Amino acid sequence: MEDAQAGGARAATRTPAGLTGAAPPPGAVAFLGSWVAVGGWLVVGALFGGSPLSVAPEVGLYLSLGVYGLIVVPLLAATAGPTLRAFLTVTPAAVVVGVLAGGLMAAATLVVYPVAVALFPGVREVVSDLYASAAIGPPAPVRLALLVVIIAAEEVLWRGVLLTGLRVRFGRRAAVVIAAVTYGLAQLGTGSFALFALAVACGVIWGAQRLWHGSLVVPFLTHLVWDVALLVVMPVESPAPFAAAAAAAVGAGSAVVCA
Repeated sequence: MEDAQAGGARAATRTPAGLTGAAPPPGAVAFLGSWVAVGGWLVVGALFGGSPLSVAPEVGLYLSLGVYGLIVVPLLAATAGPTLRAFLTVTPAAVVVGVLAGGLMAAATLVVYPVAVALFPGVREVVSDLYASAAIGPPAPVRLALLVVIIAAEEVLWRGVLLTGLRVRFGRRAAVVIAAVTYGLAQLGTGSFALFALAVACGVIWGAQRLWHGSLVVPFLTHLVWDVALLVVMPVESPAPFAAAAAAAVGAGSAVVCA
């Protein structure tokens, strides 16, 4: 038995981290902090989102969660530095996989959405409300920048510290499911059950990506490309909340090229 265990340990050592998702487990403070951060995410969404508990919906989710993310990420990095650094290596393969996966998710969403609306007509109203909420807050370019901050914070929190701590305690599959469900629950602050269900499904995909590739770069890029595609490039409902920002960026780029 001891020989078998030793052999298994040697095999694990030889196995590339990119295929196992192995990394130093977060300490107790970092793991506990990730749960506190998840609860805070729910509270911020409830206070500034579209739920009945909202006290300042005019602030908008992008500004409130963007500021919250700017606070959470440094705190998690300070307590779980080695864990996060193990996942942040950027490689050409990670970039390609992340971008392609994000594009495939966006294409699949565009295909599935009309079917979902036909089966459940109420989905259209829910999605329209989500697009409307994305238009609340600071100017479109600022919201777009905050979107990047929010996605980075979500990946660091759920697919970084929390998922790694859960994997050590419950194993890979259970960790992905638990992290995905908590990711969905944190979105309930917006008052949308549809967003909860969508977040759980996406959480499973992005969590599996992180464990399979051993990198936060892959789920971050997948998440970012999917969001930008559906919010800017090809929204399932019009008008796109970031259309003005996209048009401004294209115009600025054209001006630079022409100059």
